[in-house]
Amino acid sequence: MNDGAPHDSRDVSPAGITAVILVGGRSRRMRGDKALLVVDGRTLTERVLESLRPFASTSLLAGRALPGIDVPAIADQYGDAGPLGGIASALAAVRTPVALVAACDMPSIAPPLVELLLAGAAAHPDAAAVMCRGDRGLEPLLSVWRPHLALPTLQAALTSGERAIHLAVRQLASAVILPPSQWQHADPTARSFVNWNAPEDLPAPGRTPRPEAHNSRPWP
Repeated sequence: MNDGAPHDSRDVSPAGITAVILVGGRSRRMRGDKALLVVDGRTLTERVLESLRPFASTSLLAGRALPGIDVPAIADQYGDAGPLGGIASALAAVRTPVALVAACDMPSIAPPLVELLLAGAAAHPDAAAVMCRGDRGLEPLLSVWRPHLALPTLQAALTSGERAIHLAVRQLASAVILPPSQWQHADPTARSFVNWNAPEDLPAPGRTPRPEAHNSRPWP
C-alpha cells in the first residue's frame, strides 16, 4: 500500500465515475430504516447522494431499491457479508472506471475531502482503492475504487470467508491510504466520517451529532 499523499492534483473526470451509496445495513440500533430516515426534509440517503452527485455522472444504490429515490439499485450478492459484500456487489455492477463509495448513514460529507480522494486516484492510476486513515483506523466507507483492479481481490477474500473490510483492503496489490496529516486540511473536524447509527446520534435543532457518534466502526 502507499501510505502517502497524491503526487499531483489531476482530477478524475465525473464522466468516468459512478457514485455508490451503501444502503444494505440492518439499522438495528436506529430501530428503523436509517436509509429512509428523514432529517430536515431529506432522507439520509438523499443527503449522501447530493454530496456525491457533483463528482459523478451516474449513481447506484448498493443493497436494495428505496421507495421515492429514483436511482438504479443492485442487490447484495453476498448475503450477510456487511460493507465488504456491499462494495464488492456494487463494483461488479459499475460500468465506469472509478466508483466513489459512501455509506448512507454518513450525511455530512465534506466536498473538499471527496476532491482529495479523487485527486489521489488520478495521481495513482495503479491504485485499486483510495481512502483515509483516521485516529481509529481505516475509513473505507468513504472511498474511491477502481473496480477492475479491486474486484478480483475482494471477491477472493469473500470466497475465502473474509468479512472484515479492513483486512480485505490489506490484500489489495496497491491502495493509497491517506494519514490524518494529509487529509485533515480538507475536513478539519472529520465530519465526513460521522455515521448516524442510533436515535441519539441525530442532531437536534442547533447542534451537531454527538462526538460519540463519530466512526463507531473502529477498523485498524
